[in-house]
Amino acid sequence: MKNEGMPKADFIMGLFLMAFSLLVVIESLKIPRFEKDWGGFYAAPGFVPLILGITLFIMSLALFVRAVKQKGYNIIPDREMLGHFLRSKPVHRWCLAMAYAFGFFFLLGHLYFYLVAFLVLFAYMATFGEQSRLMSLIISLIASGMIYIVFTKVFLVPLP
Repeated sequence: MKNEGMPKADFIMGLFLMAFSLLVVIESLKIPRFEKDWGGFYAAPGFVPLILGITLFIMSLALFVRAVKQKGYNIIPDREMLGHFLRSKPVHRWCLAMAYAFGFFFLLGHLYFYLVAFLVLFAYMATFGEQSRLMSLIISLIASGMIYIVFTKVFLVPLP
């Protein structure tokens, strides 16, 4: 049995991921290269994001082409389909996950990184995890403590 996939979703995600990967490539090329100080383009801070952006673009292009071959461009939804989509649990979970992610970025400059990491980890685990709230609390505390130890003590990276 051949896997047909989801051509309409693949078409939309292919377009979205191609646009996002092009943005990553453009922004990675804007990062200062420090070629004289760091030994060339391959040691530049933007090299890895450039490679990841190009790789993501190639994979999303393949997804997009496959979706076009399966006529995924026929995506005009009717009112009933749109209503089912907006009322679906996965959409609500995705919106909540995005709210947590944006909350992390907005809180980052106002609270200590470790506290924000703890809060967001706990929020994700308490909302989407299958373990108890106490276990989520313990795991979040340990994980944020490990973030502190690994980055500040081992790698000597100052976090905000």
